[in-house]
Amino acid sequence: MIFDDETVAAFEADFGAAAALHGIDESHREVFASHWSMNPHLHGTEEGLEAIADFAQTMTRIRENPLAPRQEPAPKGPTVPAPETPAALDKEGGARYERVEKRAQDEKVDWFTAFVTITGDREFTPPRVVVDPASTSSDTEDAAEEQLAAALMLQHAIGYLEAVQLVRLTKELAEAKKGPEPTDAPWLDTRPLSAPPRPWSDEDWERDRRRAAAGNVALDRAEWEVAAEEGEDLVPERAEKARADHLAGLEGRSEYHVRRAQGEESKLRVAAIDGELDRRARTRFEQRGLGGRS
Repeated sequence: MIFDDETVAAFEADFGAAAALHGIDESHREVFASHWSMNPHLHGTEEGLEAIADFAQTMTRIRENPLAPRQEPAPKGPTVPAPETPAALDKEGGARYERVEKRAQDEKVDWFTAFVTITGDREFTPPRVVVDPASTSSDTEDAAEEQLAAALMLQHAIGYLEAVQLVRLTKELAEAKKGPEPTDAPWLDTRPLSAPPRPWSDEDWERDRRRAAAGNVALDRAEWEVAAEEGEDLVPERAEKARADHLAGLEGRSEYHVRRAQGEESKLRVAAIDGELDRRARTRFEQRGLGGRS
C-alpha cells in the first residue's frame, strides 16, 4: 500500500496513537493500514482509532488461527454523561433540582420518587412511569433486564421506559459484537479460508458468493477472480468492515436515544420544579392573606 509523504505522516501518527492507547503492535500494521486507508472518516479521533485497532486485532487473530472461536469483550453502553442542572431553572429552582438529584442518587430511587419525598406533595402525579429499582420480576431473565433498565435510568437521568428501550439496544449491540461463529457450513463462514479460492472453480465462486451474502456484503465475480488469482480471499475483510459499520450504527442509535431521552426527561423535571415553586409561592401569599387581592 503506497501513501504520499503527508498521508504517511498522518498514518504513522494514528498508528502510534493506537499502539499507545489500544494495544496494537507491529504485527497489526498491515491490517491496520488497509482498514485505515479505507476509512478516512475515522482518522485522528480516539473512537475511530479504537475501532480500527479493534478491527486489526480481530483480523490478525483470525488469520493466525482461522478456526479459533472469537472472544469479544462485553459491549460498552453509551458514553453519554448525565446532563447538568437544566439552564432553564433560576438559582432557587436549580438548588431545588440539585437537592432532588442528590436524594435520588443517594437512595438510588427514581428522580420523581425523590421529588415527592422532598416536597411532601403526596398528591403530585409524576408525568411519566415511576419505578422502584429494587423491585424485580420473578422471572430471572426479566429481573436482570429490569435491574439493568433501573441502573441505566439512574445513570443517564432518563425515564424508565426509555431505559427499557436502551436495554434492548444494548442487547442488540451485544449480539452484533459476537461476530461470526464457527460453523460446519463453508458457505456461511466469513472467516479466512484455510486455502485461497481457485479462480477457475465455479464451486469456489458459489461458496464465496454465499459467504459474502452471509456477511452482508456484495461480491462481483470479476473482482473475485482477480483477487483469487493473487491468492486473496475478499470475504473476511469486507464482512468485518460491514460488521464494524453496523456496530458503529448501533452505537450511534444508542447515544442518540439517550440524548433525546435526556432532553425529554429534563423538560419534565423542570416543569415539576417550576410547578413546585409556584405552589410554594401561592401558599406563602395565602398565609399572608394576599390570596384574594387583585
